[in-house]
Amino acid sequence: MIAFTAAEIAEITSGRLDADPGITPLTVVTDSREATTGSLYVAKPGEFADGHDFLPAAFEAGAVLALAERPVAGPDGLPYPSILVPDAVLAMGALAAEAVRRIRAARAAAGGKLTVVGITGSAGKTTTKDLLAGIFSAHGNTVAPQGSYNGEVGVPLTVFRADTDTRYLVIEMGATGIGHIRYLAEMVKPDIGVVLGVGTAHAGEFGGVENIALAKGEMVEGLSAAGTAIINLDDDRVAAMRSRTTAKVLGFSAEGRDDAAVQALNADTNAGGNPEFDLLLPDGDGPHHVSSRLIGSHHTGNLLAAAAAAFAAGIPGADIASGLSSQTAASRWRMERTERADGVTVINDATTQTPNPCGPPSGPLPTWGAGGARGPSSAPCLNSGTTPSGNTPPLAPRWSGSTSPGW
Repeated sequence: MIAFTAAEIAEITSGRLDADPGITPLTVVTDSREATTGSLYVAKPGEFADGHDFLPAAFEAGAVLALAERPVAGPDGLPYPSILVPDAVLAMGALAAEAVRRIRAARAAAGGKLTVVGITGSAGKTTTKDLLAGIFSAHGNTVAPQGSYNGEVGVPLTVFRADTDTRYLVIEMGATGIGHIRYLAEMVKPDIGVVLGVGTAHAGEFGGVENIALAKGEMVEGLSAAGTAIINLDDDRVAAMRSRTTAKVLGFSAEGRDDAAVQALNADTNAGGNPEFDLLLPDGDGPHHVSSRLIGSHHTGNLLAAAAAAFAAGIPGADIASGLSSQTAASRWRMERTERADGVTVINDATTQTPNPCGPPSGPLPTWGAGGARGPSSAPCLNSGTTPSGNTPPLAPRWSGSTSPGW
């Protein structure tokens, strides 16, 4: 974490300092159970609980400073050391933005560079983030989100794990409305922005699929002219985002689009349902064979997106292909395969929030075992996000200081 004194935090967040100005937190947490010696505890109001109620527990666990919206008295009747702000979540964002700025400046002064990659899309964000972080980690210090930390709380928490040794910062960006991606992009100022797709599953919350496209396109709008937009040319709504950016555009296609600079040639799945293809990159070196350990042909697009972003960051093609081929699913419950003792194979995709996780007849489950070994042609697909009728139940608003993921 970048070191900030209490006085600096107060200045950056326009807060009122009610603590020793020299206090310098070592970590930032929003959960009192995660507080350790030297933590800055962010006391944010939540949907079901108020973080201010847990401020005493955070200090008992070792927190030295709170970022809070109101003072909280300790056992001695005196307020805990705090910086008081109107909105603790927005204050986190301001502090995260300054952290990114300082890391860039420090690395530039030392002759180095920080590359920030933002990833959004209606599906595939976490898998793509994991793939890209795996590639980057072989080439430099890499920080990426835990799980699906992709909102106004999760993104700052990811940033706070970075420091001046960080070479690559991978940021997953979710949203539940227009303006959310813009806010996150302004916070971290990505050098490379990836848009995976525009789905229809959450159109009701956004007010229509066209609003989802508007929201996801804020990623490429947030890039500078020196940046690179990675877009999925197989999705017409994403392909149309080329007109919304001044950045260089690098398109990818799993369906053989002629105008795609990054392609999967001879794409297929093996007997285990793992995608295989020859990776075509713009530099003419290759193609490089990729034999993924993920399950499902639908991952070909995620693999290509990670490859395109890594290429834009200067990673050699052979290393990209090697990195893609070596990785399994890093985050839980995403086409996670378990072999039971009785010979039954369980594919757990419970993290999905789309109405049809197993896909259409051409989706991942029917094509698993296409090589002739076996295939779950009549296997049930149970979606934890649907009612028995198959309808997705109403979801509560998430963009309110929650660490729950956006879409």
